[in-house]
Amino acid sequence: MKGKGPAEPEEIPEELAPEWSLEERPYVTLTPRDDGKEFKLRIEGIRDTELVDYELVYFANDISRGVTGTIELEGKTSAERDLLLGSCSRNVCKYDENVAEGTLSLRFQNPEGEVRKYELAFHLQTGDEAVVGLTAGDGNFSFLGKLPAAEYYLTLSTVGLPKMPQEQPLAGPYAIFTSASTKASGKVNLRLEGESEKAKVLGWNRAQQAWEDLGGEIKSNFVSVSVESLTTFIAVSLE
Repeated sequence: MKGKGPAEPEEIPEELAPEWSLEERPYVTLTPRDDGKEFKLRIEGIRDTELVDYELVYFANDISRGVTGTIELEGKTSAERDLLLGSCSRNVCKYDENVAEGTLSLRFQNPEGEVRKYELAFHLQTGDEAVVGLTAGDGNFSFLGKLPAAEYYLTLSTVGLPKMPQEQPLAGPYAIFTSASTKASGKVNLRLEGESEKAKVLGWNRAQQAWEDLGGEIKSNFVSVSVESLTTFIAVSLE
């Protein structure tokens, strides 16, 4: 009779910190390189955090791949990393091909060892796909319009905001990031939770560090507006 093997150690659940409000959350950007083979992750407005763990998971030719790492903040409130979609050895790089979507997981650990977690879906597309829609893949945001066909665009929820608006946020934030020109001709659509008859879209003007009122039209629980540039977008209440 065979004896029992050693008992598997019990997994100790992580201790979670209180949830951040939208105003307290960090602002996350993920910008593709001009060839789409590397992303620049930047996190701004970090508070009450000692360590940030990140994990980028994506599919390349239907094979799951990933990039992981840990950032020690050492008192800083922002951080950035270059996330290569592939590997390099002796200055020779082998890139993963046909990357289109995946998730970015972020884990913020405070000095007491408590953690806050966020998992974000991203979608990497080229400009020729804008005619059918650049999306985050969750059905809550889209851009339809005209963009340079060969350029790369990445759609992502940004977790937090670069700055809180005066109005009450109703939907978002979502952003489209690119290394190309952010000029665009098209329409942004944001899904509203529940029924709302009074809402508009704001777009972040990075140069002026301020929100721009873009207006908006509500139809079938979406608020839509024509835009001339790609940035971070939120829907807010008119009241």
